[in-house]
Amino acid sequence: MKVLMISPNFNKVCGRSRMVYNLIRGLKEKNIHCELITNGGDNIAKLKSLNVKVHFEDVNPEKKNISGFLKARSKLIGLTQSGEFEIVHVHHRFHDLLLSSVTFQNYRSVHTVHSYLSGKRSFGFNADLIVPVSFFIRDHLIKDHRVNTKKLTTIHNFINPGDYNFDMKLEKLPGHFVILTIGRFHPEKDLFTQLKAMKYLNNPNVKLLICGEGEEGKLYSDFIKENKLNVELISKTDNISSLISMSDICMMSSVNEPFGLFVLESGLYRKPFIGANSGGIKELIDNQITGFLFPARDPEKLAMLIRETINNFDAALKCGENLYRKVIENFTPERGIEEYINCYNKLLNDQTIRK
Repeated sequence: MKVLMISPNFNKVCGRSRMVYNLIRGLKEKNIHCELITNGGDNIAKLKSLNVKVHFEDVNPEKKNISGFLKARSKLIGLTQSGEFEIVHVHHRFHDLLLSSVTFQNYRSVHTVHSYLSGKRSFGFNADLIVPVSFFIRDHLIKDHRVNTKKLTTIHNFINPGDYNFDMKLEKLPGHFVILTIGRFHPEKDLFTQLKAMKYLNNPNVKLLICGEGEEGKLYSDFIKENKLNVELISKTDNISSLISMSDICMMSSVNEPFGLFVLESGLYRKPFIGANSGGIKELIDNQITGFLFPARDPEKLAMLIRETINNFDAALKCGENLYRKVIENFTPERGIEEYINCYNKLLNDQTIRK
């Protein structure tokens, strides 16, 4: 079997890109040939370490570049017209639209939906199979975008423990209780709720590390300086393990988080986790069992929860242990790769789908 992937902005702090990497690696381990069309990113070298052929085209959906779209369409036709690729697997609805612009298709198409599409028009769900990464996204596609339930198969994100270094002996920041967040600097992540919570907390011994990059970085930096917060912005890192290892608590405040790879990573390190009570986070965090939930967009409640977690840290550590067990029992690469391969085979054997 040969699979052509299409995914934009292949960056280190992008959860979608990390999942695409995990998927390609897992498929290659099953002797499935994979190639990728992308517009680039700061993590291409890691992908090339798998000896994956990468085709560079302007498939960045944020630019809405007609010329780039047409060139990518030509590339897609050129790569698939021979019938070499049996599956074309896209990871953004812009690329689903790209697929539907090709009249003759001699392949089956899969679209993994990694994002919550709030307030956006219902296009880009024309692939033969639509794969939401959580039940939250599945229900969103059915209710808000009227996607046919027969085309939907939910496959949760998965994580490979072998990618992480659990033997790192890092010194904690002296005199500090460290909270870590990893994610894009984007309104969807609602990081201002965390910054405001730090202002309410007003504890110089609690330090917040926010690792990411994006459009809101300057706004965060200004807010931090203006309010003299004990918060550090980290633009990029090649070693997520070091950040998680040195932290005491991991945290997410996203309002409509599709699933949350960072939650899985926190679980691998047995870290207590605090998350907004919304989106796919609720599928991973059972309140006061595998972590702690707070009302989304409520910085005062978040500040209170941080304070309570620090004051009852032994109980928080037990939640971290419970999250670890949930992750390693339910979100393994073996499970995820098998589910994707089963979907590919089912599509290829489905005679009701026209080529």
